[in-house]
Amino acid sequence: MARFVFISPYDQYTLGVRYLSSVLKGKGHRARIIILKDVHHNRNPENLKVDSGYSGEAACCSDREYGMVRDLIRDFDADLVGISLASISFGLSAWLSNHLRRDFPNVAIIWGGVDPTLHPELGIEHCDFLAIGEAEESLLELVETIGSGKDPSGVGGFWVRNRGEIHRNPVRPLVQDLDRLPFPDYERGEKFLVQDNQVYPLSEPYYIIMTQRGCPYRCTFCANSPLHEIHRGQRYTRRRSVGNVLAELHWIRRLYPGLDFVQFYDDVFTINKKWLREFAPRYREEIGLPFWCYTYPGQCDEETAALLKEMGVAYMQVGIQSASERTLREVYHRSDPAKVGVTAGILNKYGIAVRYDLIAGNPLETNEDHLATLETLLDLPHPFRLNPTNPLCFFFNSPITRMAKEKGIPLRQLDGVNGYLPAVETHFPFWRTIFDLTQYPILDRDFIRRLARDEYLKAHPEILEKFHKALLQSYWHEPGQFLSSKEFANELKELLRDVTAERDQLRERLAKIEGKWSYKLYKKLKALLSRAK
Repeated sequence: MARFVFISPYDQYTLGVRYLSSVLKGKGHRARIIILKDVHHNRNPENLKVDSGYSGEAACCSDREYGMVRDLIRDFDADLVGISLASISFGLSAWLSNHLRRDFPNVAIIWGGVDPTLHPELGIEHCDFLAIGEAEESLLELVETIGSGKDPSGVGGFWVRNRGEIHRNPVRPLVQDLDRLPFPDYERGEKFLVQDNQVYPLSEPYYIIMTQRGCPYRCTFCANSPLHEIHRGQRYTRRRSVGNVLAELHWIRRLYPGLDFVQFYDDVFTINKKWLREFAPRYREEIGLPFWCYTYPGQCDEETAALLKEMGVAYMQVGIQSASERTLREVYHRSDPAKVGVTAGILNKYGIAVRYDLIAGNPLETNEDHLATLETLLDLPHPFRLNPTNPLCFFFNSPITRMAKEKGIPLRQLDGVNGYLPAVETHFPFWRTIFDLTQYPILDRDFIRRLARDEYLKAHPEILEKFHKALLQSYWHEPGQFLSSKEFANELKELLRDVTAERDQLRERLAKIEGKWSYKLYKKLKALLSRAK
């Protein structure tokens, strides 16, 4: 029986690790999960500073935090340690591996995740085994091969470092029948969050679920594009059956009776209307929890919106990225911008709140491209929110990175990240803030247009950033919600009027009752009985 510790840097969702943990536990092995910082931790630059330890541009780990990870591994008496990483935590994962190799020389180190799959030649330098692609079948085979004392060099789906030689085994076929996989490991116990120099038992405040794997689109900046190529000739986008998804949701509600929200993490939840027609009424009747999900411009018609509304959708997320027809066609390989407006209108018609994703400061976009995006945002129906916009990272081996290099765009590699940022001025803070201002219906559209054409503000974006910060703090009732402070105050006034009216009605009814002869007789009898006692 193996004792396997999974480490997930900067990702408490880590569904891949949870699936792998369930597979191993289902065969009698033991597993422990360590989350090293939650996914939001690296958004605050203050959280990326440590006095000693590892510090890159997108991830960090203090020596004290590493000591806590080390103690959790030692306490578990692990014989295998797996690190599941994305490109932003490559440097941190390499640093962790070097320390683990020093402190646990007899423990095998295994890497997996999107970055090792896309850049195995870089990752294998820091581990003994590197998983390529989906690893539910290959990891179990590897663990049991090692446990039986056999040579693991030929395990499919892994690159293996053995006695100085690297065995580059081919990727395994994708799992086509997702229903045969176990549910991800959300069982209580053996899950820890290491953060802020503390160790916490990992809590589960909401539930993340994927009903499908893969994405039908191949946006040039997204990992799905090179992953399509790695799995060429196979059905890349696969979906679980309605019954299997509902069985998981029933299971998690029994496990966490207080669960009150569901997050559908599919790349595009709305791509199969036939599936949704079957799923929606059963979800409403059997589960009935509010939820959010992703859609894609042009992938949510009126029937779909009605189904989602009936299910109890709290809000949806839509990736715009850019509304420049040139950028979408030539740079991102996405659908035309008109579909953004159509989708936004449908969601607004059905009263579905929406959050939009954008890319700002892309050196492959011109000033006119950004202005085209602004015009689309100004035409969107309110209320809507924009997700925090990050600079576009040109990850290694992505189509957009090759495109930028072919066009001679200067790039600089991020410290500790398998990706680049533009080495030229893109005015990212300016355009990010201009786009953010479109969320506020109290601002005149022509006023925002004038700001967007102001060259002084473009050179001094901190002025706009301070203006937006003041708006952010004063306009919204809660930072991430869709209700303004004024709208919330009006709702409270209406609630107060309703309560007052109900109170007055009760008083009138009570007065009528007190005026009746039967009530007066009741009061006299009650008084006589009280004196008799």
